[in-house]
Amino acid sequence: MTEHSAELAATLGAPVLRVRDHRDLPAALAGLPAGTPLHLGFTDRIWGADPAAAADAVRRTCAGRDATVTLHDVPQPSDGEISFRARADCYRAVSSAASAVVVASHHERLLLGEAGIDHAPTVIPLPLPDLPEAAEPALPGLDAAVAVFGFLYPGKGHAETVDALALAGIGGVSSPAPGHAGGPGLVALGECSEGHEDLADDLIARGERCEVRVAVSGYVPAGRLGADLEAAAVPAAPHRHVSASGSIAAWISAGRRPLTAENRYTRELAERWPGTVTLVADGDWPEAIRRAWTEPATTRLGTVPRWGWAEVCTAYRRFWIAGERIAAPVTGNRWDLLDGVTSPRPPRVDVVVIHYRDPGRLALVLDALAAQTHPAGRLRVIVADDGSPDPPAVPEGVTLVRQEDRGFRAAAARNLGAAAGDGDVLVFVDGDTVPEPGFVTAISRLPSVAPEAVVVGRRRYARLTGPGADPETALPDPQWLVDGYRDTRNLLDADDRAYRYVLSSVLACSRTFFEELGGFAGDMVGYGGEDWEFGWRAWQAGALLAHEPEAVAWHDGPDFGARSTDDPAAALATKNAETLALAGRITEPGARPGGVVSARPDLAVTVTGADDEAAVLLTASAVLAGADCALAVPGPVPVLLAADPRVHAHAVPAGIVDGVRAEITLEAGVAPTPGALAEAASRTNRCGLADVGLVVDGRRAGRLATRRGRARVERWGAPDPERDATLGLSGWWIAEPRLEAHFGGWGR
Repeated sequence: MTEHSAELAATLGAPVLRVRDHRDLPAALAGLPAGTPLHLGFTDRIWGADPAAAADAVRRTCAGRDATVTLHDVPQPSDGEISFRARADCYRAVSSAASAVVVASHHERLLLGEAGIDHAPTVIPLPLPDLPEAAEPALPGLDAAVAVFGFLYPGKGHAETVDALALAGIGGVSSPAPGHAGGPGLVALGECSEGHEDLADDLIARGERCEVRVAVSGYVPAGRLGADLEAAAVPAAPHRHVSASGSIAAWISAGRRPLTAENRYTRELAERWPGTVTLVADGDWPEAIRRAWTEPATTRLGTVPRWGWAEVCTAYRRFWIAGERIAAPVTGNRWDLLDGVTSPRPPRVDVVVIHYRDPGRLALVLDALAAQTHPAGRLRVIVADDGSPDPPAVPEGVTLVRQEDRGFRAAAARNLGAAAGDGDVLVFVDGDTVPEPGFVTAISRLPSVAPEAVVVGRRRYARLTGPGADPETALPDPQWLVDGYRDTRNLLDADDRAYRYVLSSVLACSRTFFEELGGFAGDMVGYGGEDWEFGWRAWQAGALLAHEPEAVAWHDGPDFGARSTDDPAAALATKNAETLALAGRITEPGARPGGVVSARPDLAVTVTGADDEAAVLLTASAVLAGADCALAVPGPVPVLLAADPRVHAHAVPAGIVDGVRAEITLEAGVAPTPGALAEAASRTNRCGLADVGLVVDGRRAGRLATRRGRARVERWGAPDPERDATLGLSGWWIAEPRLEAHFGGWGR
């Protein structure tokens, strides 16, 4: 528990209140500013001399405070009847004292319900931690042992493992470890828990009676842990009554597939991360150990799921922001699943208003922000001035930040304004766009419950003469925006081109997501485009894109298109400059012309699976002719492609891969039709998938993984719900790689 709390705080960068004893807490808490929220890591064994004392300590700590808690070692019937009742009462009291509760597994959530504790906790699984690089060699003998990692305590399963080894009948079976033909022993990889120091001698004695070698390692230093877990011949986690296991997580992190006692918790792990554990039923341990000993490859993983402390902290941030109201991640772009969900307290909102030499309109905007229905104590207004000759006057309580005039730099100004605040949600409006009273409340709701949400309000148009607008005299909305929001159901059906409907003049997102993205592209200079570029990167990073029509703000005067009639030539030049600036940054085919080699390609394609240079060449040429891509071929680059800067040997460089919309592998001998690969990437994102198999004429031809899909999987630590999904790819299989025929145009 203490390690979990310490790592959580360290990764979050949150302060830690350290005391030697829970009785010292009142004095430590007295030094905190009023209203400081707390998060507690709780197990009754640390918080008090007995469960009742532990509950009292938590009640005193939480009194009058906004405190959340992560429960560890939740009570279960295997504790024994008397202990179970006492611990259940304790955990019920703790859950009631906290404003919201976290547990590490659905199994623990069910255990609480079975104990009569009905507080609907949020489930945030234990991390698969990054193990420290080995600084010393593994413990000798592990390569000929079944290893059980973790503290020794009654019921952990060590004794049962000794018995299973005695029954396994593998003493004469050849060992995968040279020099150990006598079969495996047991290594208890850890120290005895406090008060149970006699268990080590008892376990060794049991081994002697069963003629099984037994060793107890004692404390495992961090610098040796990875080496020990890697070296063990057979990893095992035989504890039958575990509720959440850091030991199993450590085995998985080390790339091992441990034998685990089959129970509700380990079945949950097997469903969450398929293939990471081997479930062993009671009575099957001798045979399971025998198979793992003789088939060591069954104990090793090809890939380790990504669910480290960074992902755990993202889940905790969401838990705190959403007030524990959301039980599961949102799939795809389904923000509609959060309709009606609000944070328990109004979010702290920073409204960033950009301004340049327009004090009259700025005054209208600031007056409108002062009249918002959002609580004034949780709203901060920041004016970011883009180099006006004279600083604008702002009312008391409004923050003013300025940058020098180096051209139209709206993106840099917004970043400057965002950096001046610390609110949970960022709202951006322009200095000529006047929000209605409910604007901030409406546009900030979704980012306050879904940190990756990017919400666009409704910008309306009128000739403004005061703080409000008369809808009767409103100017028409741009028809392309009206059509776009209607056709996408307010961006619920967003796709890779939906960035075009992101308007930075009425925009909101969480601060955490804004900072993950690195804010707006501060190097963009010139009118327009910074909002589309931001929307594109947000979508690729896994954003939920939404249009909130109730978040209305009025632009003084018509939109750019209507204004363009005053000087069509100048307007055309401005829009062309914007389009060219975006073409180098947005890789989606609708943002740039075909047939142009870009430093930032749309796709990264790797050709695999053949030693036939002709087949590789034909697949590569079909891909290059029909896709904006970087391409890697197996082995050396064919001579015919050597002058093409898009082609690489073996792998596309990481610096290029990081910016592509999708990574694709294709079997040599496949010829996709022009545009087919780009369309496959778009379809994958439209379907809310991350990783799909590509099929040509009913035959598996490769695989495609989108950057957006991967980002959403990594954010929530869950595998794609349709891992076995396939997608038909337009193209054909090359029947015969006869170069003359294909070059001449008569081969296929």
